[in-house]
Amino acid sequence: AEDISAVANKLYNAGLIEYKQLFLLYAQLSNAQEKISAGTYVLNSLFDYNALVTGISASSQHRETIEVTIPEGYTCAQIFALLEEKKVCSAEDLKAYATDGELGEYWFLEGVERGTANCLEGFLFPDTYQFYKGHDPELALEKMLDGFDLRFTDIMKAKLDPLNERLAKTLRSRGYSEDYIASHKITIREVVIIASMIEKEAANDEERALISSVIYNRLNQNMPLQIDSTIMYVLPEHGDVLTEEQTHIDSPYKTYPNTGPPPTPIANPGL
Repeated sequence: AEDISAVANKLYNAGLIEYKQLFLLYAQLSNAQEKISAGTYVLNSLFDYNALVTGISASSQHRETIEVTIPEGYTCAQIFALLEEKKVCSAEDLKAYATDGELGEYWFLEGVERGTANCLEGFLFPDTYQFYKGHDPELALEKMLDGFDLRFTDIMKAKLDPLNERLAKTLRSRGYSEDYIASHKITIREVVIIASMIEKEAANDEERALISSVIYNRLNQNMPLQIDSTIMYVLPEHGDVLTEEQTHIDSPYKTYPNTGPPPTPIANPGL
């Protein structure tokens, strides 16, 4: 956000106004400071003061937009860097708002603990979006969260109960107690955690079902998942193959010898 004097300077330097003081007087009388929104706009030198203020407001039809494709499997950090590169939002603003900014109500975020820059990991749906240049970080994040909400249909939600019934039957046949079974039901968050591992591990579509079955079978047998990409998620630098030393780091994202899924998704998976 900039004060009205800085806005007047930019309009003057762009040749859109001739008299800064006159514009500032109009801005004071019309309470323009409350209407103006940060962003990139395409304006006309024929606009009067009212049209200029309207043209640089949040609801303006003159805001410059840009199409951004977010690849499947990008992490939050990669998405934020991409949006900064495309001049949508700064990565720092996105990280700050993702950490503790107020967001709309999303059923799939229930129980998701906020407080870190990557706390929305898994739920920023990879797709092609139209963003404003100089987008508000809240609206940019909500656009991607809305993408997840739109794609995760009621039909998909309805599959969660049969999935848990199938897993319970398998666990029961292997002698696990009803208390254990009840405490190991798969939640929507765990579905996304598993989907993110499949996304990072699969080289192509044909491999997804195989990797999925391996993960669920190991969960059913309380075996370590042994997924390298979970460790890669928390390593600042890594190659395509982990070194022996890297596999021995102490982290909740270490899936061997630890059992169970990692604490959060490790990417934003596609559909």
